[in-house]
Amino acid sequence: MLALHHIARPQGTPAYAAPELLSRGRLTRASDVWSFGVLLLELMHGEGIVAIRQRAGAGADSPDSSMGAEVSVAGGPRPAWMAPPPGCPPRLCALLDSCLAVDDAARPAFTTVSARRQPCGHGLVPGRRSTACAT
Repeated sequence: MLALHHIARPQGTPAYAAPELLSRGRLTRASDVWSFGVLLLELMHGEGIVAIRQRAGAGADSPDSSMGAEVSVAGGPRPAWMAPPPGCPPRLCALLDSCLAVDDAARPAFTTVSARRQPCGHGLVPGRRSTACAT
């Protein structure tokens, strides 16, 4: 059973907050998956979410995920700031896409996210190998 909390005033950093938290004050585990997706996007681009959103034409100060030009992805049109960088490995792109699903019911559980993570040796930034697994 998913924990669900309704809060009168959403708290936290708006750029990382899930759409349902900002629009309806609805906080679930899926909201945390969204925030993880934003962090993953930052790691993939090698820069912060404010810079990513500004480059894509979305207002950096506005947490509204519908702002900015749209791009087509497997799940349908999305704001351009959600797009992975060029050269993103397909599995990592699919993980990012699922974590940033606008519909909170479509986001995976963290157990699924963990099972879908990239194997060691594949960096988050395309073209760079991870040293996190080096012995």
